[in-house]
Order: sequence, then structure tokens, then C-alpha cells
Amino acid sequence: MFGQNKQSSIRLSAMNENSPPIIRLRGHHLLCLLTWRGVGYTPKFTEKFGTIASQINTYKQISIHIVKGKDDLCCTLDPDTTLDYHCDNQSNLERDQIALQDISTHLSTSLRIDHSFILTLRTLHKLREAFKQGVIRRGCQGCEWYKFCTDVANNAFQDTHINQEKT
Repeated sequence: MFGQNKQSSIRLSAMNENSPPIIRLRGHHLLCLLTWRGVGYTPKFTEKFGTIASQINTYKQISIHIVKGKDDLCCTLDPDTTLDYHCDNQSNLERDQIALQDISTHLSTSLRIDHSFILTLRTLHKLREAFKQGVIRRGCQGCEWYKFCTDVANNAFQDTHINQEKT
């Protein structure tokens, strides 16, 4: 019950139109934010990712609530109709943990499930630099998008949908 109340208060606080929304993301999707160019598993997934990218660009900083398993992106996918649905796979849960460990170490903080943090464009830039250098890529191992994201990083994150300012 406490967890439900906490979740409700998170969503309610995001409903104030003057404050940035709170985005619920799993660990490895923090890495996906860095290289996202507008493609995804389904049109709904891509649309939701686009909304998140727009929110980050609009507010310049946004609250990310780290969740275990399905997040705001996964919730757009139907396990019965999505080809190669894998949101619930153990390998993704392991990727999430590895990504959180590496990002935490790089940012000298502790990112954990059911906690929130503020993602700024400065932090995004710092993560992109680490991503490009391979410092925070362990959570990407085995991902079907690995080569795509490597190419994006090697091309200075050109054409990514999240602003590249260092503010």
C-alpha cells in the first residue's frame, strides 16, 4: 500500500503544468536516452520516446524515477503482439542493474530502484562522453541496438533527438 501511495504522489506532483513531468525509466533505458534518433520497436514506443525527448529538451532538467522492470517505454509494448517482446526477460533486469552500477560509479552517486534523480543536460553530456569512451556500456552487451548506438556515439551523437547543449 505504501508503494502505491508513493507512486500516486509521484504522478500527482508531475501533474502541475509548471513543473517538469516525472519519467519512470528502467536502468538500461538511461543509456538508450543518450543515442535515441527516433526509431524504436513499435510506433507507440517511438511516440512515447519522442515525448520523453521533447520533455527533456523543453525543461532542460527532468526527474527520472528508476523502476524495476517495465517503465514508461515498456508500457507501450503489448507482449502478445510485439515481435520479440523482451521487457520481462531476466537478461533485461540484469542489464538494468549493470547500467545503474556503471552510471552511479561514473556520476559518483547511487542510482537505485524506486529512487529518483534529476537529469540535466550537463549530466546527459557527461554520460554521452562516458558512453562514447565505453565506460558505461556494459549494460548494452547483447542488445540488438548495440552497433546502431555505437555508430551514433562515434558520429558525435549527431541527429539524436535530445538536445546536445551542455547547460
